[in-house]
Amino acid sequence: MEPRVGRTLVDTLQLDKTFLVLDRLQRVEPDLIVVRGSAAVYAHAPSLARVPNDLDVFWLGDHDDIRRVLAAAAAPNGDGRLETRQLRVVPPPHPLHVALHRADVLVWDAGAPVHRLWVDVSTSPYTVPSSLRTVPVASRAGTTARVATIAHVLCEKLWVYHESAEPTRTDLRWTDLFDMLVLLRSSVDLQNTTLRGLALDCRQYFVTRGGALPTALGPPPREWRSAWARLVGPVARRNPTLDAAFGALHRFWEPVLRAGARGGRGGSRRWHPEPWEWR
Repeated sequence: MEPRVGRTLVDTLQLDKTFLVLDRLQRVEPDLIVVRGSAAVYAHAPSLARVPNDLDVFWLGDHDDIRRVLAAAAAPNGDGRLETRQLRVVPPPHPLHVALHRADVLVWDAGAPVHRLWVDVSTSPYTVPSSLRTVPVASRAGTTARVATIAHVLCEKLWVYHESAEPTRTDLRWTDLFDMLVLLRSSVDLQNTTLRGLALDCRQYFVTRGGALPTALGPPPREWRSAWARLVGPVARRNPTLDAAFGALHRFWEPVLRAGARGGRGGSRRWHPEPWEWR
């Protein structure tokens, strides 16, 4: 059985607050969901994932709708507060796509300002199709919320990893490599996903983001080595070096990328984490 990461009291409070806030936002706007980031990873693999410190929430709406949702979500019962620190329009990645709206929101308990949570609330049909499926998540406090499916989360992680591994990039995101290993090791939902289905989902995701699914998984930047060497916990013990981590990731993604190049043909296998292979 996969060992769990130890959670401190602060971790537990942070987790409860994260999903409480998400639950409140989704009650105001049911179509608002988490599609990426540490909260999405935790929802699918709570035994190994790092504790979320923010929510990357996307929603099909406009600039004024964001203000309305945040104002309504901040009001209910006085057990905490939401404060909008910044609301800005992020330039679209392509002229043909609509702008991405983002609100950075700081959340804290009235009597414990140390427990903080940043919520990035964004809107963009370019990023999140309206037909995106969701899965329910329950926290220890009993609140429920929805995040994107495991296939969508993995596609997004692959996209960010592929972008971060480019030699010209400076915002190096080694955490996405870590998050993928967490999902591959402990996500139950992933074992119900076929290789062909994931390949087709990833190919469509890359097209939606304005790129093509890579034919091979590139190695991580050498600059990630020092950060990886400082990691502790079950994931680090199984993959003590960056080379070992990349080797494990390569074994998962290469069959998916090959199936994606062939239009998903020959991909009825499913992922088995214990032998670490598609069967």
